[in-house]
Amino acid sequence: MNIAMHDANWPAAPRTCLPRITQRNPNDSIEATMDAAAHGVLKSLFPDFDFAPALNAATGHNLTFTARTEDPYATVRERTFTSFAAAAEEGARSRVHLGVHYQWDADGGLESGFDLGEFVYITRRGQ
Repeated sequence: MNIAMHDANWPAAPRTCLPRITQRNPNDSIEATMDAAAHGVLKSLFPDFDFAPALNAATGHNLTFTARTEDPYATVRERTFTSFAAAAEEGARSRVHLGVHYQWDADGGLESGFDLGEFVYITRRGQ
């Protein structure tokens, strides 16, 4: 993902595609962008496992994963998620709670990141 965002000479990224994955607003949250980009790649790699929790129960799919931090000052050291989208959205929302971004910055970052994740998966799969 870093290659797609920072290397304009990357051969798999034709210049015609680069505007589609750039930040739409200079205030968009880069953290939200990267969270959503990771979501985009993961949901493409594992399409059967990125459902909403209610759909997971209805279809019998059971995706849960736990993310942990080693930050000794963190009051919550691990979080469990039921979808890649839930993790991306919480990561984006965390910047709003910290007061670093407004909600529209997080939303813009998510939108850019979903596009970036799809772009990376399509152009880099099989390599």
